[in-house]
Amino acid sequence: MKRANVIIRVALSALLFFTILSRSAIAGQLADSLVPPKSRFRLSLHNQGLFDDSLRHPFAMQTDKAESPSEQKPKKHLGRAVLEYFALLAYSQTKYWVTYGDWIEDWHYELTWEDQKKRFFSLEAWKFDSNCFALNWSHALAGALYYNFARTNNLNRLESLLFTLGGSFYWEYIVEWRNVLSIGDNIFTIIGGVSIGETWYRLGKYFSGKSGLGYRILGFLNPILKFNRWLDRKEIAKWPQEPEPGWNKFDFFLGSRFSRTSTTGDHSGSLHGGFHTQIIHIPEFGKPGQINRKESDTLFSEIYFDISSDDRGVEEVNLFSRAVFFGRFKQNIDQQQRGVAYYFGLGSAFAYFKKRSVAFYDGCEVKVKRGYDLQLEKPREFTDKFSVVHLAGPVFDLTSIRSNLRLRLVCDAYLDFALVNALALNKYSEGRDISGIKTNLLYYGYYYGLGATLGSDLNIRLGNLEFRGLLKYHAWGSVDGRDRFQEELTDDFHCKDSRLQYRLDLGYWIPGTRMELLGSFEGIRRKGSIKDINHNESENRLFFGINFKF
Repeated sequence: MKRANVIIRVALSALLFFTILSRSAIAGQLADSLVPPKSRFRLSLHNQGLFDDSLRHPFAMQTDKAESPSEQKPKKHLGRAVLEYFALLAYSQTKYWVTYGDWIEDWHYELTWEDQKKRFFSLEAWKFDSNCFALNWSHALAGALYYNFARTNNLNRLESLLFTLGGSFYWEYIVEWRNVLSIGDNIFTIIGGVSIGETWYRLGKYFSGKSGLGYRILGFLNPILKFNRWLDRKEIAKWPQEPEPGWNKFDFFLGSRFSRTSTTGDHSGSLHGGFHTQIIHIPEFGKPGQINRKESDTLFSEIYFDISSDDRGVEEVNLFSRAVFFGRFKQNIDQQQRGVAYYFGLGSAFAYFKKRSVAFYDGCEVKVKRGYDLQLEKPREFTDKFSVVHLAGPVFDLTSIRSNLRLRLVCDAYLDFALVNALALNKYSEGRDISGIKTNLLYYGYYYGLGATLGSDLNIRLGNLEFRGLLKYHAWGSVDGRDRFQEELTDDFHCKDSRLQYRLDLGYWIPGTRMELLGSFEGIRRKGSIKDINHNESENRLFFGINFKF
């Protein structure tokens, strides 16, 4: 654990050093040399969007370039996409089959006509598997890989979706021919893969389209795109220049957070850091003019990641990605940069949250049906965790600017499919026999659930002061009756959980720099219920640190 903590601290320090170096060496030099001091603020606001600071470097300025006869649209490399796609599948399949004996608890079917007929031509085999939490949520990452093999070879979003669909079904039907057809794996791979995959693709595409050493290095954040762009290096010069996104945000934050730890339950300080990227892909966003039109391309993409660690190791990890795929965009901004811009679209997102485990069975070390002594005579000690595929829902994004006051409000709502830690299970297990409950609950403390998420995010910038407020509410209930070992369950009770998160940030941008002094208060309220047992938990957190703008 100490070694993992050292690695995390070194990684965060290296990222901090690179941030300062790249900002001062590249952005500062270009901004000072190319933009007159008096006009720098207006140029940054006009060309970079509504929330960029006054020192935002100008190499992201949009230039109107007429398409010459020699320019051609990017060619779709379907063959190359298929080759890369099946290379990964072949490697993963070989690795899985070589270690087939390690997954004997998953075996349900034989290679006979009767068994395979059930799998292929009925819904009997469509159940929820009993794998551990870490394995099941990570199927979304596999889906993101499938999606990017297609997307980075210039295929469109629908064609890339078919890659995730095909990869998921191939794995479930062919590779895991002995197993049930996992409902959860398919949802996480297909829909979760698209949510992560599109934001990952857009982030890599943004950095790969820039010049400069810093941007070239950041382009490796999506190595698949980086590799395919290298293969296309002779074609790229003939591609038409794509317009710049209307607005972007690339922040890295680092500091100290005071919160309750999973190991002791006491409040203590920890090293806390992460990054937050947002891109509004509408080229005209924030620029003078009146626009009212439908958008069929991706409007917005976002990735948020943070991690906390102390001398015991990693305490908490958060990951969130979101993409808005199409909608309507409208704005009315005058020549003095006053006005309103907003879009309303259909979005999808992915979320992951995990607290540090304290019990030996709260992980992947214990395998189902392997005869482990789970010490069921003792109350459970599962720590909180969840992973959510926000399947689809409306997203409203409003930006208003008046003089030096800028306001942005984002509201969204989603239908959810989730892996949820049953908060009330620890209390419910006190003095009760839980041996006949849902398999995933018994072994790993989580259940498959359906529900909804509501969110709101407010950002207000006045001069060098910035205020941010976040409010997010989740509510989930378990899906009952489709357990992989359903016939063995004796108490398939229903679980309910909710989570309310609110955060208030106050920042001060240091004049003449890209650094923000940041203070944050965050509250989390968790509720869970099983039968007549209700359990509530609350936690307040304080963070003080520095935010660096890329």
